[in-house]
Amino acid sequence: MFQTDQTKQASLFAFSHRDLVSEESDAWLYIDLFDALDLSDFDSDYEYQGQAAKEPRLMLRTLFYGLTHGVVSGRKLSEVCRNDNRFIVLSGNLRPDRRTFDRFIRRHGERFSGLFVQVVRLAQEMGLVSLGRVAIDGSKVKAAADRDMVYAKMGRAMAHIEENLKLLREDLARANAEEATELEATLQKEIRDQEVRRTRIAQAKAAIDADFSRRRKQRDARVKEKARRALVDPEALPLSNRRGGFMHGYNVQAAVDEKAQIVVAQGVHDNATDFEALAPLVDQVQENCGKHGESYVADNGYQSLENVKKVKEVGSKAVICRKPSKAKKGRDEEIHEQVFRGSHDREYFCKDGRKLFLASRDTKGGWLNFKMPKGFCHACPHQETCHLFGKKYPQVYDDPNRAMYTEYLSFSRTDEWKDTYKRRKAIVEAVFGNIKGNKGLRIFVRGKQAVSAWWSMATTAHNIEKIIGRIAQSTHGHFSILVESILSLRQRVTMMIHISYGR
Repeated sequence: MFQTDQTKQASLFAFSHRDLVSEESDAWLYIDLFDALDLSDFDSDYEYQGQAAKEPRLMLRTLFYGLTHGVVSGRKLSEVCRNDNRFIVLSGNLRPDRRTFDRFIRRHGERFSGLFVQVVRLAQEMGLVSLGRVAIDGSKVKAAADRDMVYAKMGRAMAHIEENLKLLREDLARANAEEATELEATLQKEIRDQEVRRTRIAQAKAAIDADFSRRRKQRDARVKEKARRALVDPEALPLSNRRGGFMHGYNVQAAVDEKAQIVVAQGVHDNATDFEALAPLVDQVQENCGKHGESYVADNGYQSLENVKKVKEVGSKAVICRKPSKAKKGRDEEIHEQVFRGSHDREYFCKDGRKLFLASRDTKGGWLNFKMPKGFCHACPHQETCHLFGKKYPQVYDDPNRAMYTEYLSFSRTDEWKDTYKRRKAIVEAVFGNIKGNKGLRIFVRGKQAVSAWWSMATTAHNIEKIIGRIAQSTHGHFSILVESILSLRQRVTMMIHISYGR
């Protein structure tokens, strides 16, 4: 005999949706976590008059539960909020649709960064953040934009649109005179479409003009004609992809603590290169956690004297890769150790003790530019070990930058530096793999401000997943924990939050 379909059997007593969720489901942990967080900033945006809105606490726990369980689109969230008992309980059985989720994200975009800080401090006080080794890295994420246009065609395209708009408005005037209602509606739609396209091209053109206005070299004017921008998202950057081509996207950054891979700082960088993004992340670690990491680890994309100085100023150790830049334009790292300063300000000597000719000095970048006369290194006994040999215009850092950089070079040859840098990939690359690969999170908004809110959500979801995972591992079955760390975010009210699977 088979067991019969129990859904056809009438229940003697009424039940709630909570009775249909397993006691071992992690949905209960998300409910207790968001009940403990301070979400007053989200609540303050609503009024007590008018149509009742969805409670932000219900929306947040539903949204982040979906992000950590692979349900990332508004349509899928709307579907599971009607068919999955876990999401029905999380959303309070309010059945929000995709537009409700979309409006909620756009309305509270700026507040997600504050929620990210709360979760980081929670993880820190739970002991998941040690601030020993902090790895910094960036990743390229494709924007929600495909079509683009080069700068040279933008002016002609806008002029062509103006001509079309003039003709369409003349046709619309005739249609109004003839009272042709259907033709009038069609012309109005075409006019709106042309105006939207003209606005998008103008925004993309303005973005390129603003980008190249910051560049000083005249040769960039020729490059400007070939510069591209996405029309639907002009703030997206043209980035190279793994296939050797280009895509329009954003350069997202993250600083990850080694202990439990908690993202302690994050942001969206407005440049395709990474080296200018390190200083803001280092400052953000201090703001979010109250102190700096013992060492900051980064790849060669962050290699610059300014970054080494920044990390040293905050009292931490800089572990930044420098290998890929060897023998490039005469800027070998070891070359700085081959130049010695004389008794006067503009006197410098090589390894053999002969005076070098100082061609120019770049005070802004701290560079000394030398000119090596023909035959200067002839018959020199240090040719095999001197890095000035064979270079026509070598460049080195000026004092005291050279002293700081040579000190860093000495540190980079130690076993401590090598052992620390070996951990970089294991610390930070796994985070991007989890967010982009395992969870499949993709940009679905346009504009840097909206993308910044999206990246705050993605990194917050990653941290919440780590916190929930650690709680579930440290407790077996029914459990009770004291989370003073959560309550410290709410004026450190002493209270026991009982988290258990039995409901």
